Amino acid sequence: MVFGFDMDVQQIDALHTQLGIGFRRFVNPTRQYLYLATKNNRLLRPVRIYGLLNDRCNSKCLMCSHWCREKFVEMSADQWCRILGELRDLIGPYHINFSGGEPFLRKDIFDIFRFCRDRGILVGVCTNGSVINEKNAHQLCDLRLFNYNTSLDGATATTHNYLRGTSRSFDWVFRGIRNVREAGKSVGYTPPIVVKPVVCKHNLRELPEIVRIAREEG
Repeated sequence: MVFGFDMDVQQIDALHTQLGIGFRRFVNPTRQYLYLATKNNRLLRPVRIYGLLNDRCNSKCLMCSHWCREKFVEMSADQWCRILGELRDLIGPYHINFSGGEPFLRKDIFDIFRFCRDRGILVGVCTNGSVINEKNAHQLCDLRLFNYNTSLDGATATTHNYLRGTSRSFDWVFRGIRNVREAGKSVGYTPPIVVKPVVCKHNLRELPEIVRIAREEG
């Protein structure tokens, strides 16, 4: 493939992004197949796991059906720890991102997090921020989470709360972020804070403003 020299920086960046996406689409399935075919080849082992801790949620998001369910089936903390430990023995160290539902509605969530820490499993979490008070934020920083993901679907309370189905959600997000940042100062470690919008027609035009808000919040 030959390129001329009249391409501007934006075109080059776009091409770089497209090549990167194509490379991942080729490599990831191949990597997964080779891992299974070679029976736990350490060079090809999975390194990132996603775990849904529960279905219960205190939001009523338009794009989600978790909160609509009449019955919620959850594994106990002991079951989670047994499976996470067996996975650690099988593939070695790994990262796991926990979400739900709203994972912090579980009373035993920190038992699971502490087990992961003690077994050398790196933990991240995705939350709506509703339960991230000062105490919980301090525990999260003390556990050295590798990321703190929170959902922000609008640059205004009107947009975000509409998509999240509750009038308090916008406040939850920023209270959680600020509590984690403050806790990080006292603990000496602040996990990377990631703002994650679900992009749709209601918030598409607000994305640049969401980026600006995220930068201001650090």
